[in-house]
Amino acid sequence: MIFDAARAAALELISPPFRAVFVKTLGLTVLALVALWFGLTSLVEWLALPWLQTLLPGMPSWA
Repeated sequence: MIFDAARAAALELISPPFRAVFVKTLGLTVLALVALWFGLTSLVEWLALPWLQTLLPGMPSWA
């Protein structure tokens, strides 16, 4: 009974409607993670780097 349900669920995974939704969801997730990454890095550059440059004045600009 459990194996039949697992087999039916596995067959649902490769159906075209589910595959379309899965690909769209996966794409939106990757897009959101990339946007979050760029947002957090720019926030750190805007907020923390000026503070670190005053704390460590000999630090090069590329670090």
